Amino acid sequence: TVLLLGSLILPSAFAQYGGQSGGVDQDGTWYVGEGLKHGDFFSYSMCYVDYKECTEFEMDLWIKGDVQSGSETKWLAEVVVYDGNKRIVGEMELGKIAPEPTGGSENLSVYRSAFKSSVAWLSAFATSDGSAGGKGPKEFKDVSWGKIGNIGGEQVLPTALETITITSGTWETVLISWKTGGATSKVWLVDDFPFPIKASTLTHVSEGIPPPEYKFELLDYKE
Repeated sequence: TVLLLGSLILPSAFAQYGGQSGGVDQDGTWYVGEGLKHGDFFSYSMCYVDYKECTEFEMDLWIKGDVQSGSETKWLAEVVVYDGNKRIVGEMELGKIAPEPTGGSENLSVYRSAFKSSVAWLSAFATSDGSAGGKGPKEFKDVSWGKIGNIGGEQVLPTALETITITSGTWETVLISWKTGGATSKVWLVDDFPFPIKASTLTHVSEGIPPPEYKFELLDYKE
């Protein structure tokens, strides 16, 4: 059995959602932060369950350069958040092995937490370096990238190759998905692009309709 996806023919196992085996027919690896460089500008609309039950806000960040924190060199990002009628300006420090926010302006703390738990969330599975506790880059052909830690969590799987159109344009993506509590969560990423470009994920519930855990979409990107 095959699944026709545009002009691409994939074995049906590559596109399955219900099992514990994934992998897509694309060479190469990916990790959060892949290709991140000075001068990159990203604009995201996003929400996270722990911030006003997934109330949407916009975050713009520009990679200004490096900043030294003790013996560690991090990325320094200038950030503007548009939250309702509020405009919050500050800085955010991002790690080099995993670009998770590890410091920055106090007024951005709640938004840093939302960014870490959404746009940068896959760094729990894929980082630039596999030594010193890092997870290392992950192969698109891998049957699994890891397992969700919560009760009822299943494997995080490369699931399909998809062409999607969002506000920032049309992208050739790899769909990463997982099931928790019987519902499927999805994140779309692009090879050689630092952060996923879209996500729609759900919280774990034992019954009823699961509410969103986080959602985001790339609105704009500039070098």
